[in-house]
Amino acid sequence: MEQQQWAALVIQKAYRGYTSRKDYKRTLRALVWIQARIKGWLQKRDFQWMLEFFEENEEAIIIIQSGWRGYQARKLAAELRRQANNNARLQHKNTSKKPQLAKILQAVVRGHISRQQYGRLCSEAEARRAAAEEEK
Repeated sequence: MEQQQWAALVIQKAYRGYTSRKDYKRTLRALVWIQARIKGWLQKRDFQWMLEFFEENEEAIIIIQSGWRGYQARKLAAELRRQANNNARLQHKNTSKKPQLAKILQAVVRGHISRQQYGRLCSEAEARRAAAEEEK
């Protein structure tokens, strides 16, 4: 009799352990699923906020960006001019810096033209959005 009770206890213990592990895994999967949904919702909310912020402040952002790019271009051009002047003192003709300076100036001009075109495209898109909202 005692051996049967011992065997029953071992079987019960194994079954309880199995069901506990099974419940734990199911609970863990549910928690991971809930966390994933919440994180996705938070990301979507933050992204929507960021889009709205950029749409509301687009002109200010473009002005800041163009100012910063202009500052960087002027700083780089001044550095290149200073280097060219230093090299010109050492060498009578400096041919290596002139093409590089021309490339940089071309890039600055192309960037300026691109920003102007982007601004025009944005205002056209805004006009189309406003017209579409008026039709609604």
